[in-house]
Amino acid sequence: MSSPNPPDGAGNIVPPEPLSPQPAVSPASGELAPNRPVEFSITPPPAPAYATEAPPAAPAPVAAQPAAAPAPVQMMTTKEAVVVLEGLLEKGEYAKVAQGAEDILAADPENREAALLREEARRALSSPEEAKKLHAGLRAKRRVKVALIGAGGIVALALIGVGAWALFGDKIAPVTPPPPPSYEISIKTDPVNPEGPAPLSVTFGLRSESVPQGVRVVFDVGDGIPQTPPFTHIFDKAGTYAVRAVATAADGTQLDAAEEKVIVHPALNAAIEAVPGTGADALKVAFSATVRGATGELTYAWDFGDGSTGEGASPAHAYAQAGTYEVKLTVTTAEKETVDANASVTVQAPASSAPSLPHGAVDAVISTIPKSADGKTLGGTAPLTVFFSAGSSRSENGAITSTHWDFGDSFDSQDLSVVHTFSRPGLYKVTLTTSDEAGVTGTETMTVQATASAPAEEDGPVAVRIDTDVQPQGPAPLAIAFDGSASTSTGGPIQKYEWDFGDGSLLAGGARVNHVFQSSGEYAVKLTVTDAAGAHATRTLTVAVA
Repeated sequence: MSSPNPPDGAGNIVPPEPLSPQPAVSPASGELAPNRPVEFSITPPPAPAYATEAPPAAPAPVAAQPAAAPAPVQMMTTKEAVVVLEGLLEKGEYAKVAQGAEDILAADPENREAALLREEARRALSSPEEAKKLHAGLRAKRRVKVALIGAGGIVALALIGVGAWALFGDKIAPVTPPPPPSYEISIKTDPVNPEGPAPLSVTFGLRSESVPQGVRVVFDVGDGIPQTPPFTHIFDKAGTYAVRAVATAADGTQLDAAEEKVIVHPALNAAIEAVPGTGADALKVAFSATVRGATGELTYAWDFGDGSTGEGASPAHAYAQAGTYEVKLTVTTAEKETVDANASVTVQAPASSAPSLPHGAVDAVISTIPKSADGKTLGGTAPLTVFFSAGSSRSENGAITSTHWDFGDSFDSQDLSVVHTFSRPGLYKVTLTTSDEAGVTGTETMTVQATASAPAEEDGPVAVRIDTDVQPQGPAPLAIAFDGSASTSTGGPIQKYEWDFGDGSLLAGGARVNHVFQSSGEYAVKLTVTDAAGAHATRTLTVAVA
């Protein structure tokens, strides 16, 4: 058999032009091998003693030449590398085939052809008999492959059979894949701080102007539907959502991930609580507004139904005449949204058939808000604010002409109705003295106990404190004024108060709120406060209603 490399004019062997081997057919399945790049170079081995073909004839001796530089490592695909390894396998270079297959599998672990070549080479290395069987079988396989891949493949296989692989040096090495692109996610939202009442529309995007080629960014808003930025999503239910964005390379490698919190409040609504809702004339009512689904500063506008107006979250109003009054509240949010609420207050006329009093007698009657369970005692945490009224006092001789209150703490008043605050803890005897137009007087007393405040409950930098105007226990309906204004924070002023009364009623906002527990039971009243830095803490107070 003649050499495929004719000598040049000086007698040197001229190597053929490198050929790109045709796609290999898997020895096992006939399928094309995967096509991933590897660095690949091999030197020809001597033919084994049992080879049935003679090795190529050695070229004629030539003059000594300078040592050639090492052959450069050639870039080959895994398909091409498998073809070269099959040629080595036919020549009996089993150790190099086993090592070369290992290198291909390092770059392409799923390459079945390389795995089969490795096993055949290992089997041939195990004994001379196995090597002979393998060599005989490979000759038959090569004939089948020639028929399958056509004339172009015949040329490539013929070259391999005579040693063309010698041009590739003496080793196979996997190509180190290029590192994945570097990319960091920065989420952009509109609005910037996505928080508000449902339905809340938020547009998501990326702060970077462009995404590198081969990088894919996908958002998950929690509904299982992947989204590609930019996109807009409407959150129609209240809750806190963690919207996640993930960047991946073309091969599936995760490059970066980021999250953005979206807070959705319940739909905007408001409610009014009036304490008491009914009563005799000269009735003073404490109102409290509960607003849900709003953030930021709120503006309250009250119409008390008798021509009077008010403002603030918890105003008080006195009705001078009997009748039914329709109270309307309009709340305006920081975003200029408005919501209305309504309530009814009934003021009753004095009973015409009041029981007669002994001749000349004056009946002094003390009424309070909050109400006293027995009419004789009242309690709460200092500072304790109480609304006192002598409007129900009467006389057999005619109208009540004067009143005098002694609150037992060095303060007094001449008003028919008065609001008084017991600033310090203590036991106070409150005395009401009334006089009629005949100068006859009557006296009534009650005891007020103002207790020391419980220490604030701390959670990190935020301390929560709940004060009440009465002891948090008594018969239903039990009206209590709650005060959380003494809560403090080292991270800045308290920005938000949220009250949960534990009886299924709407949540309430504001530092001071009034609430009526209509049914008996034990209720866990929770106050959660949030400061300017976003830190928050919660305190719970148990209210027992008989």
